[in-house]
This record gives sequence, structure tokens and C-alpha cells, in this order.
Amino acid sequence: MIARYRQIARDKPFVAVGLLEGASQVVLDRGRWHEFGTENVPQRSFMRSTMKKNKKRYEALATKLAVAIVKGKRTTEDAMNYLGDEMASDIKATIGRNIAPALQPETLASKKRKGYARPGIALMATGEMIATIGRRFGRGRK
Repeated sequence: MIARYRQIARDKPFVAVGLLEGASQVVLDRGRWHEFGTENVPQRSFMRSTMKKNKKRYEALATKLAVAIVKGKRTTEDAMNYLGDEMASDIKATIGRNIAPALQPETLASKKRKGYARPGIALMATGEMIATIGRRFGRGRK
């Protein structure tokens, strides 16, 4: 079992979660603006806030998955993908709950005029951002 653990550690597995493959530069920019805020866009953290809120749950899940990997009950890739899927799902749920502060009246009116399905949700206009949130498994460097 120790040899298996050492091999896994040498492989340096990771899972990246967030705006990944398929995200346009516009979506990446808007995601960054909202995550950290700008002079004109208030901070509406959807990734960091989700990670902070769920940190203990993710740590417990990662520990459980690590044990399953070492015991040979799961592959490293399968376990990391499972953890990443949980995180991505939670980020999407955070966006769907609407992150404060509320939209400016002008922004809300504009979204209504454009016919968006959920105009009052700050980070959900076209659905492109939420659709590109995902996970990617890798080994070695991130």
C-alpha cells in the first residue's frame, strides 16, 4: 500500500475546476471581473466563495477518495474527477442562487429588454458562463 501511495504522489495528480475548455475570452474576462470586482463591477465571488463555504466537505471527500485510491477501489483519475464534478456543481449552484449585490436597475431593465430567462440573476444572462464551468484532470504541472 505504501508503494502505491508513493507512486500516486510521484504522479502529482490534480483537478482544475472553474471556467475551462470552451470558455471564450469574453466569458473569462467577465468571470474574472465578477470574481474579484473592478472599479465599475462589484465583486460577486462565485468560485472562491464556494470553495471557502465547502472547504471542510471537500477535505473530507478528498480524504475518503484518497483512501479508496490507495486501497485500489478507485482510480486516481476517477476519484479526482468525482471531486472536481462536486466542486463544479457547487459553483454552478452558487451562481444560480444569485450573488449579492443586486443588479443595478439599469442592468436589470436591459436584461429584461433582451428577453433573458432569469434577468435578476447577476451572473446568468446567456448561460454561457455557467455552461463553461467544469473540471479537468491532469498529472504533473497544472
